[in-house]
Amino acid sequence: MRVTKIIISVLLCVLAVLSFTVVAFAEEEETTSYFDYYGAIIDRDNGNMGDAFDVAKEYMNPKGTLLVVSNKGDWANYPENSLEGILSAFELGADIVKINVKRTADGQFVLMHDESTTRTCYGGDDKLISELTLSQVKEYRLLSGVGEEMAKQTAYTVPSLYEVLASVKGKGMLLIDFKWEWKDELYSLVNNRNMLGDVIFYTEAKAKEIGEWTSSLDIKPHIMSGYKSNIVFAIGAYIKDSFSSGVEAVRLATKNPYGVIFDNFTMKKFGEKGRAVIDMTNPKLCGDREDTEKWWDDVVSRGYSIIITDYPEELAEYAAETEYAKSQLRETYKRYKEEWTLPEFGSYTYIDYKRNYQWAVRDAEAALNGRLCSKYDYLTASHNLRRAAVNIEINYTALRDGKAELTISLPRIIVAILAVAAVVGTQVYFYKKRKREA
Repeated sequence: MRVTKIIISVLLCVLAVLSFTVVAFAEEEETTSYFDYYGAIIDRDNGNMGDAFDVAKEYMNPKGTLLVVSNKGDWANYPENSLEGILSAFELGADIVKINVKRTADGQFVLMHDESTTRTCYGGDDKLISELTLSQVKEYRLLSGVGEEMAKQTAYTVPSLYEVLASVKGKGMLLIDFKWEWKDELYSLVNNRNMLGDVIFYTEAKAKEIGEWTSSLDIKPHIMSGYKSNIVFAIGAYIKDSFSSGVEAVRLATKNPYGVIFDNFTMKKFGEKGRAVIDMTNPKLCGDREDTEKWWDDVVSRGYSIIITDYPEELAEYAAETEYAKSQLRETYKRYKEEWTLPEFGSYTYIDYKRNYQWAVRDAEAALNGRLCSKYDYLTASHNLRRAAVNIEINYTALRDGKAELTISLPRIIVAILAVAAVVGTQVYFYKKRKREA
């Protein structure tokens, strides 16, 4: 009985000491908001490259900034695939505008997603674009937004690709979605306008076919390939073959929310070779994700750095905030790594703080030197580094001066009183029990 009493008393004392130590060090840690940078003024225009040459440089850089691709232009305020909608999308901050082209009966290219005029043109009468001449197509008036029955007639006409190229030169890049059989005609049209640097050709052709085509050209155009699958080995082979064929970016797609296109294993296939692209305008293309900031952050954190969106203005703002968060991490790294000397002190507690600091430095360097990270990732890395360094600054002084365990505070007093009460109560209990047994 006496041995049991001694063991319990010792355990209570140890518990009291541990509780006292935990409270002591918990009070000395600094807390910093993850989102303290929101008070700063962010210039939204900085998120947009604004110039086709600058956008092209970023497009070819695997570690480049987040690029905003507006799907069919600013169709929220203008008809989809209209010249006015394209120009508005650039004004809203889009770096690239994705357009769809069809060929008329007289061999001209016009901007149109569907094969017929039914959905997007007033009085379309279900006429096929391939059966109409350019002049006949020009007689139609576009419907507002994405068209359909309830849309209103506008004064805008179906633009030809030639008109669009002439109007947008230098403002940003065009991503042209087309039928593979038209590749040579489209290439000649763009090349004759001296705009190969302003245009990206989008195709879902086989990588081998892309390579054979580009090898036959005097000047290689910008190319983005596309692949929809959830088979990891097929995706890996397509990515590898695409980059070998001269492709600079690959758009991956799946309707599976947990598909392999979101795995780190797949993203490693890109490496330093090119960009990963995702289309957020259709849930069946992005694993049932929504075209919102929450999911932009998700796909960017997984490795995607080009996003096709229906909300170019909002995504451009997110891109600007992401770059600002990265700049804040760079400033934090400069302050607490390049301009700060890590002190040395022989203490087990200090060793833990030092280890946390070293981990935070490693994560910050990976975020700054690697591929694009999400806004949240940059904010987290900055917060962790700042907190780790400040904890060392605060606790190093206390540990060095021998004051870390001497600070008296209300929580410590309460813990101490409870510990003493527990020990005394145990002693009284066993004392009374021993008397009753006697």
